[in-house]
Amino acid sequence: MRTMIHSLRISRELWPEVTSRPHFIMDLDYEGCRISWDDIYFAVEDEMVDRLREMRIGRKGKVALDGGFRFLLTVEMQATGGVTLGFRTESGAEFPGKRILEGFFEVGGEYTDALLGGLVDLIDKGRPFSIAGSPGVMVDVR
Repeated sequence: MRTMIHSLRISRELWPEVTSRPHFIMDLDYEGCRISWDDIYFAVEDEMVDRLREMRIGRKGKVALDGGFRFLLTVEMQATGGVTLGFRTESGAEFPGKRILEGFFEVGGEYTDALLGGLVDLIDKGRPFSIAGSPGVMVDVR
């Protein structure tokens, strides 16, 4: 039996001729489904970065990276020191309908700094973020 690898990759693009807001490009492979977006905008980026930094120091809390109905990413610290990275994404209305995908990545405490720091660097510096793993097993956070 083949173990399925789940992955989430997010990168940031700046298109100053179009808008001053950064675009976030998201590719998600989960449970055999793939959804990609090339124009996600996160609301209140500064507040999200501040909250992620607080979580990195205090090891508690929750923050949502809200890209509207198309992509919502929640980052929640666990009592074990690990992080649950939950997501919900929805494709637009297409024939025969829209596709909604929800799930989560469980991240062990040894990867917490890499995860939270990676999300801060994604928003602040535009450094691509990726996470991959199989159900119940964390493989990589970059």
